[in-house]
Amino acid sequence: MVILIYGEDGLRVKEKREELMRAFKERHDPSGMNVDRFVVPGQEDAAIQVVGAVPFMAKRRMVVVEGLSESITKKDDAATWTKRFIGRGDEAIVVLVDGLTIEQAKKNKLYTALREAEKVHEYAFGLMSDRELEAFVCERAKRLGVEWDAAAVRAIIERVGEDSWRLSQEIHKVSSAVERDTAVDRVLVETIVVPSYDDALFAFLDAVRNGQDKQAVRLLYQELDRGASAG
Repeated sequence: MVILIYGEDGLRVKEKREELMRAFKERHDPSGMNVDRFVVPGQEDAAIQVVGAVPFMAKRRMVVVEGLSESITKKDDAATWTKRFIGRGDEAIVVLVDGLTIEQAKKNKLYTALREAEKVHEYAFGLMSDRELEAFVCERAKRLGVEWDAAAVRAIIERVGEDSWRLSQEIHKVSSAVERDTAVDRVLVETIVVPSYDDALFAFLDAVRNGQDKQAVRLLYQELDRGASAG
């Protein structure tokens, strides 16, 4: 079995890798002796040896290889690696983790060879749409046991954008600051979360155009506090 995990969203790629490794240990290998992780370049030979090894006191083995697909540029190399991975049934579960974009993954030589050789399972994590970002914020907040109102969800997305790493950090920061049994609202988000430079600039210009003098001044001082030049 071959599983591909890739996409622009590095946080969700990482989390899916960890989820699969954790689930494999829980179901098949509590000792963790049959779960191996390798990073390419540098560990290709070790990965080859482990993929071909018989599981130790277990029915299955999981081998996670990161960066391999990104390093393969020749069709012959892709074919060689494909032969090593396919035809093992469920005995060897090979997980390839890459930072390929969705478009790159469509044309990647190793991915193409694997898809032609056998059915592969794919998890693609591209940049999230607005609806997906909203669901992401709500799901993270739920994990923390904190309620967010709809305006707060929109506010943090407006300030952070598609960066899921920073978005996750800011959700945790805001959720930690809210009072017990109180929902996070837009005011709290705007107080704690500093917008990216571009978002802050647009917000300042909008405030000026709309005659919101107090808001414009507040945004201006906020940027000066962050080290922006007054010139």
